[in-house]
Amino acid sequence: MRLRSSALEIAPVMAILLAQAGVARGQGPSSVPGDFTVGGAIHLDGFSIRPGVVFEVPDELRFQRGGVSDPLPPSHGRIRAQPGGNFEIAPLGDYYRGALDIYPTQGKKPDTDALAELTIHRLFPSNEGHEMLSVSALADSQSRFGLIVEAHGSGRVKPLDFQMIQGGLLAVDRGLEPFDAVAMRMKTDGTMQFSAVRHGGEPGPVDAISVERDQPGAAREQASDYIRLTAKRTDGELTRADWRMNAQLSAASSSSFALESRDGNEPYEAKLKATSAGDLELPTAGASIMLTSPNGKRWRLSVSDDGDLRTEEIVE
Repeated sequence: MRLRSSALEIAPVMAILLAQAGVARGQGPSSVPGDFTVGGAIHLDGFSIRPGVVFEVPDELRFQRGGVSDPLPPSHGRIRAQPGGNFEIAPLGDYYRGALDIYPTQGKKPDTDALAELTIHRLFPSNEGHEMLSVSALADSQSRFGLIVEAHGSGRVKPLDFQMIQGGLLAVDRGLEPFDAVAMRMKTDGTMQFSAVRHGGEPGPVDAISVERDQPGAAREQASDYIRLTAKRTDGELTRADWRMNAQLSAASSSSFALESRDGNEPYEAKLKATSAGDLELPTAGASIMLTSPNGKRWRLSVSDDGDLRTEEIVE
């Protein structure tokens, strides 16, 4: 059925609608008994509704159901998310771009929270719980944009990964080694981890840089988070070494920069501390400083139990 702006063509359609609404039978226009079914497309002035949930501005833009393809087989015994629940925005004109714009209200704007937002849910939202990720334009009291992981009720926050994937899905990928990597992860304690996961592709460091948080200190005396650097050797048995650094409060009026290390999962040990007073401390008993003289020789400087400084040439 094709609807046009011509009064002569609209009249039969209106008669059908009025009959459906009961107006032709003397009933009020507030109810429509039964369904209104159209076997083909509906064309309005500058807009069409086509079969298959397709809304179209001719030659300019189309909204339609998408993602329909062959089912995906299970992966490692797990059922994969299947295609078919997509909704597509398809530009039709030359050089058009595809975009989804979400605007703030043209009425009075809120003082806080989101002015405009795109939200993705892990749980169907209810009064029992929420788990969601939002891209938000926040109000003037916050004056910022946000990529926000949020949970309420029975929901719990989940890590947010910035991930890339190459191959491993289509039949044409079978001859290629698949590759996926999590370049950055926002952890559930609000800190960040870099290069968290890597599978396939060129070899590279994994979990090489991370922000760590120990138990908080006393009220109003909280050390900074640690920046952890990790080195690994993967030929044969895995060997791992962690070094981390942070700023600490040493006393009421002083602070220090601390450097710690550990092998594997052993506890961290303090290796160096530089204080705001200008002192440099090596906390490990018997530790030394290695210096190079002008002639290129290397010397180890250490202290005895009596406080005497000793030097020893390093011969390799």
